[in-house]
Amino acid sequence: MKTYKDIEKLEYLKNFDERIRRYLLKEFKYLELVGRGFGVVDNFHIYKDKSGDMNEDNLICYMQIDEPNKIKLYKYGKTSGFKDAKYFKDLGIEEGKEYNLENYDDLLEFDSLINKIAELK
Repeated sequence: MKTYKDIEKLEYLKNFDERIRRYLLKEFKYLELVGRGFGVVDNFHIYKDKSGDMNEDNLICYMQIDEPNKIKLYKYGKTSGFKDAKYFKDLGIEEGKEYNLENYDDLLEFDSLINKIAELK
């Protein structure tokens, strides 16, 4: 028999299934982080800055979605000129950190990171 906690986990995970990329793009736009060095990179699509230009020099953090429910988080080396770069140590961003969004603990950790990013506004 499933406990309430098990059901809660399943409901939470279900909300992040194949819509995760759309959710992230919408969330980043809503938080006005586009153009501040935060982006989602899917395969070879380079992050676009706020003017719509493809400019990898503007990228200081990106997420790569390799599989539908797996996200790898990367810091980009070129951080000079971005005021938000100083916050990355506090955010606890780990190079190449993989979040498996089918794993409840990973999902909570990832969700917590998104909330920390939101506080940069």
